[in-house]
Amino acid sequence: MKANLTFRPNVRLTKELNSKGEAFIIIRLSFNKQRVNLGTGYTISPDKWDEKAEKVKRNATNSQNLTFAEINDGIANSISIINGIFKKYEQSGEGYPTKEQVKEEFRIATNRKEKVEKTLLEYFDEFMDNRSILNSWSENNKKKFLAVRNKFKEYNESLQIEDLNEANLVKIAKFFQKYWKNNSTFIKRWQDIRAFFRWCDDNNYPIHNDWKRFQIKQKTAKKFIVYLEADELLRIYNHNFSNENSHLALYRDWLCFGAFTSLRFSDIGRLEKKDVRDDYFEITTKKDSDPVKIELNKYSRAIIDRYRKNPFAKKKVLPPVHNAVLNKYLKDIGEICEVNTIITKTHYEGTKRIEESKPKYEFITSHTGRKTFICLALSMGIPPTTVMAWSGHESYEDMKPYIRITDQAKADAMAKFDTLEQQTLIPLEEVE
Repeated sequence: MKANLTFRPNVRLTKELNSKGEAFIIIRLSFNKQRVNLGTGYTISPDKWDEKAEKVKRNATNSQNLTFAEINDGIANSISIINGIFKKYEQSGEGYPTKEQVKEEFRIATNRKEKVEKTLLEYFDEFMDNRSILNSWSENNKKKFLAVRNKFKEYNESLQIEDLNEANLVKIAKFFQKYWKNNSTFIKRWQDIRAFFRWCDDNNYPIHNDWKRFQIKQKTAKKFIVYLEADELLRIYNHNFSNENSHLALYRDWLCFGAFTSLRFSDIGRLEKKDVRDDYFEITTKKDSDPVKIELNKYSRAIIDRYRKNPFAKKKVLPPVHNAVLNKYLKDIGEICEVNTIITKTHYEGTKRIEESKPKYEFITSHTGRKTFICLALSMGIPPTTVMAWSGHESYEDMKPYIRITDQAKADAMAKFDTLEQQTLIPLEEVE
């Protein structure tokens, strides 16, 4: 007995528009756990399409002056051709055709020239061009996605999005893990890849459905935050760099300015003298579109005053430095100022737990100043919402890693009561 071959055609529009502002009418054909897009050869303006009925609205015409009746008859004819293809395979007893066989038979029956399928890289290039403009990508964001694109190219230059079934996704994930070994980094890059997959699906491009249910579960360590304790920050701020170490004073001030204002390295570099008022400065940070007002304290004000007439600063608040050079010298500064508490950084590579223990100064970077500001502000009891107004964090979730740290600091402080009999107490009259 010959098996009945089932299939489901869904007529829809692409989100991609042509130069006339019209969408392409396609048939998304689902059968035997496969899916293929077949072009009808027609276009129509989205406002003239009846999505529920899957046909052109009455009395509508397209840019080629084809009436609604002509287009709808053409769509019906395409579906009739698809019926014929499956009836042929059903009667032959061969079972379900492959996607390639359906596309080829449909092409021959509709007398169309074979269309060359776009590769995944071509779709990815279109995705980058589109999203970089609509989402105003920074240069760093562009580099991040370009790195993902180049890895896809290295994996398989001719890969098509229709081939992204579960088996291939597993192979791709294993390939990418060889380059992004740290689980946390790999998960971030895979989220970027899923953003590309989602974009393909939103545009009705023929991406395989398996990406939606393909989940990667990996162990990750809690976010590792290196920040300076209050005494460490003040030790660095007050240190007198002279003689052979005099060049370190500027790099120290870059670190401390971030620690007293919450600014990122890139934003300190963009801050100009004209942005500074008597008690605050205002800046539109690189990651935000709205200006941020940050009040001055005695430390940030002193650093600004120190470079008001510095010829190398010109119109900037601080003389410019290179990030790589800053990161190198910050470690020297930390070592000189004895910021040498041993701390352990943990991450996972696959199932393997990796621990790295070093003196704190080895972990200090240009971003440590900003992290220090947030942690110290929360430790002093400043509400998270106020800290977020300075730091530019958009959600409470972003602040949770810092709040966990300050909660631990509170717990450590409370533990002192457990050894009250051993504590050296300060006379109350000396407590301000």
